[in-house]
Amino acid sequence: MNSTKKFCLALLILLVAQTTFASEKFLLSNNLKSGVHKTDFPKDTKTIITDMTTSFVTEGEYASDAEAVETGKDGVLFDGNTGSYWKSRSYSKWGGGVWITVNIDLGGEYLVNEVNVWALHEATRDTDSFQLLFSKNGKDYTPNASVEMDEALEKKKDFFAKMSLELKKPVKARYMQVRIHRLKSAKQQQVGEIAIWGMKPEKGVSYLEAGTRPKVAFTVENIQSGVALIKWGDFVKLAEGVKGWKIYKSKTPFESVEQEGVSFVKSAKGSEKQSVVYPFTPGESFFFGCDRNLS
Repeated sequence: MNSTKKFCLALLILLVAQTTFASEKFLLSNNLKSGVHKTDFPKDTKTIITDMTTSFVTEGEYASDAEAVETGKDGVLFDGNTGSYWKSRSYSKWGGGVWITVNIDLGGEYLVNEVNVWALHEATRDTDSFQLLFSKNGKDYTPNASVEMDEALEKKKDFFAKMSLELKKPVKARYMQVRIHRLKSAKQQQVGEIAIWGMKPEKGVSYLEAGTRPKVAFTVENIQSGVALIKWGDFVKLAEGVKGWKIYKSKTPFESVEQEGVSFVKSAKGSEKQSVVYPFTPGESFFFGCDRNLS
């Protein structure tokens, strides 16, 4: 079941604790393979050399810009250079496509817990975000998480900003997809490097599997007496294929809608990003859950 939150007319309490994955991590994406020059990674970076192969997505809604594919050939996005060398960049046509999308086959299953992307951060050449997806078969990809460029960073000439996406829970996967999106107001984007971090999974340990959809992230606001506003707008980027949303409540914490005391509150259309729920009696407290409807 998805994360729950407690609503008490004049008080909003977030009850779900986020757990961090404490373990040693290694560079999985072969950025430090032998023979590569002009590397920007420290020499003492711990690595696991994989049998990784990569390819650009060239068809469909998230097709890579054609010029980005051409300039990004020969593995320049995984060569250890994060943008300091001009020949080691994948860059789109001026005013061209908004996506640079890469499929990654690690060659075997690994426990992935972080992905970094370095992208040019200038006034007219900029990236706004990237999404991370996983697949069980290398064909059907499920969104897992996304991160936006830190706009607090100063835009400077030839400045490649590092976007870091650390997963709340590591994912055991072989197949991944990284979708890098150009800033709407920019004319071009340039990507210097993609780095994947993780470790080898331990035998007999249960991990989050590739293809598992993440829990719906949402917030609850007390907008007036007896009325709550449920908002999941920030989660929409990871909501591919969602036909609608369902909201549940209970007076006690719950992990499944099948639990005793959990009741359905209302549904919302797939295009909606928030919903108002009411009425509630002053002084009562509830835990809310928000789930997706795929059918």
